[in-house]
Formats: sequence, structure tokens, C-alpha cells
Amino acid sequence: MKKKSEYQKQIDDRELSSQIQMQIEAESRNLFKSEVRRRHAMSAGGKKIAMLVVVLLVLFAASIMLVPIGNISLWAWRQEVIGRVSDLFSLTLASRWRICAYAAMVFVGMAMATCGAVFQGVFQNPMASPTTLGVQAGGTLGGLVYILFFLDGATLTFYTDHLVDFGDGNAIFVASGNEILNYYESLSQYQEFAVQIWEVLGCFFGVALIVGISMMSGKGKISTVALMLAGSIFSTVVNQLGQTVQYIILYNKPEEMEDVRYYLISELLGSSSGIDSNILPVDEFLWMAIPISICLIVLFSMTGKLNILMFGEDEARAMGVPVQTYRIIFIVFCTLASAVVLSFCGQVSMLGFLIPHLARFLVGPDFKYLVPASALMGGITTLLVWDFCCVCNEIESFNMYTGVVCCILSVIFILFYRRNRHADWS
Repeated sequence: MKKKSEYQKQIDDRELSSQIQMQIEAESRNLFKSEVRRRHAMSAGGKKIAMLVVVLLVLFAASIMLVPIGNISLWAWRQEVIGRVSDLFSLTLASRWRICAYAAMVFVGMAMATCGAVFQGVFQNPMASPTTLGVQAGGTLGGLVYILFFLDGATLTFYTDHLVDFGDGNAIFVASGNEILNYYESLSQYQEFAVQIWEVLGCFFGVALIVGISMMSGKGKISTVALMLAGSIFSTVVNQLGQTVQYIILYNKPEEMEDVRYYLISELLGSSSGIDSNILPVDEFLWMAIPISICLIVLFSMTGKLNILMFGEDEARAMGVPVQTYRIIFIVFCTLASAVVLSFCGQVSMLGFLIPHLARFLVGPDFKYLVPASALMGGITTLLVWDFCCVCNEIESFNMYTGVVCCILSVIFILFYRRNRHADWS
């Protein structure tokens, strides 16, 4: 009897072990399936980025087809929409110009917002942006040097022939689209993009100067305080220098050529967008879009390194990351993208500062999602502002309206979001 009970106990133990093993295997299979579903499922940040992509594409298509130029009647707007649809299917010159203009606005917003997010991550400072780091001031200085010392005769003649002087120190440049196209066709590649080349060189000079001053102040490490102070002082000095040169030219005014230079400097320091939906050449758009696209691809592919840099310089080095090398790469590509935007579109204020903060509110601090979200939100913002300028027939004031919109959004952001988060940037 005793042997039978021991035998039964062994059988029961085996059955229990078998049941436990089956349960473990079932739980392992469920865990494996859930892990597979989790890996294949889109994360919350990915879903938000996909939503932003859809919004940008829909807004881009609607802007090309539906947004009128100026305040027109309903009947005229209907006829214009029908004509745009016909031009789009036949790929006329007008439709290509319109597509290039709106695509240029998207690239402008994406480049500035991406550079702002990357600069804030590289320097670990929520105030960092292409404006505060001397990028735009350096570009302005480069354009100023070119206008004063290297402006070619063909450009002087063209602007002189189409400059209308009102006699009170004010002048306006007036030229038709065909005249501008004929002028561009008569120039060499360097003459056509000389201002842009000098502005790009100036942007790199400005960033190198500011970062160099910051590193000297921090004894080899980048000092955030010195970075902000040097950038602000450099920007102020460049703007004051431009205004001083304008005053000297306007005060002396001995010959007509200096009037042209005064107009060009006013355009350089002012809020002109430099992009017109009616006269934007396709090759000029390509010269703008290709370098920006390369910069965005490189920056998107290196977002993981930004997350490591956020741990701090010492911790990143302990992980085996060459901090200075990656920092230089980020600075070079961000400066190039910002310089291209400045040279083709002028000074777009506050986009690079504000949009990354709004994107951080939407997708969080992970740069894997923050950088693409910043780019998409920047493109959406510039498209909306461009649409507003088109409706109001104020295309040349695009930069000014962008600054106004960003200032309003900044006030709302600070009052309703930063207050609740107690200024916790990370």
C-alpha cells in the first residue's frame, strides 16, 4: 500500500511538472507574440509624426490648388482654381513655378526648425537657435561685404534701370517676371548666386567665431553663457554696422550707384522674403532644395547621437562617443542648411527657436521623434504663413508675418505650457 502511494505521488508530481512546463511554454509564447506585436506596431511618437506628414501633404496640395493671390471675388477664385487644375495636369510653366514656390516654403520651415532642435540638443540649451548662434548675422555680414566691395557691373546696371526713386530717401525695385528671367539668363553661374555664396561663407564665419569665443571662455569646453552673449553681441554689431553703412550712403548720396547699394542693403537687413510664387526659377529652387535635403538626411540619421549627447559631455565620452567630432558634424550641417535658407529667403526669425519647443510638447524629448516632428511642424507653419501672405497679397512681407506668428505662439506657449511644466525643459 505504501509503495502504491509513493508511485501515485510520483505520477502526481510528474503531472504537476508537466502542467507547470506547459504553462511556462504558453506564457513564453504569449510573451514572444506580444513582443513581436510591440516591435511591429507604430509607437505613439511614430503615429504623431505620421499624422504630421498627412497634414503637411494635404496642406501642400490644398495651398497649390485653392489659395488665391490677393482678395478676389468668389467667381474669380473659382475660375482661378479651374485654371490651376488645368495647368497642373499639363505641367505649364506657371504650375511649375507655383509648386517650386510652395515647396521652397516647406524646405525653409523644415530646415530652420530642424536646425533649431539640433542646436538646442548639441549645446544643451533651450535658447539656442540659428539666430542666437550668429548664423544669420554672419550671413548678413557676408552679403554686406559683397554688396559694398564685390558687386558686379551687370547687377548694378540692372538694379539701376529698374529702381524707382521717390526723392525722399525711399526707393522701390520694379521689374516684370520676364525682365527678371532675361536678367538671370544673361548671368554666369557665379554672378547669379554670388550673393548666396557670400552669405553662406559669412554664416560659417559667424558660427566659427561664436563657437571659438565660447570654447576659449570655457577653456576647451563650450560655455553656454559665453555662447549666448557672444551670439547676441555679434548679431547686434552686424545690424548696427549695416544701418551705419545705410546712413552714410543716404547722407552722402553722390551718385546713383550708391542708391542701388542702399536698396540692396535695405533688402538684406529687411524682411523681404526673396521668393516670389510668380517668378521663382526651377534651377534656383534646386540650388536651394538639394543642399537642404542633404543636410536634413544627415541630421535625421544622427538623432541617436543627439540623445547620447544630452547625457553630458563626460558621460558621452564614457560611452565611447567622440563628442567633438559629432558636435562639429552637427554644427557644419546645421549652419549649411540655415545659410541656404538665409541666402534664398532672408532672415526668418524665431522659427528655429519656437518650433522645437512646440514639437517637444507634442512628441517628447526623444530626438528620434523630436527632430522629424520639428521639421514637419516647421513646414506646416511656413505653409500657413505663406498662404496668409498670398491671400493678403503681402508676399514680400513673409518674413515679417512669420515673426509675428511666432511671437504670438511664443506668448501662448510660455503662458499655458511652460507655466504648468515649471520650466522643465528636458
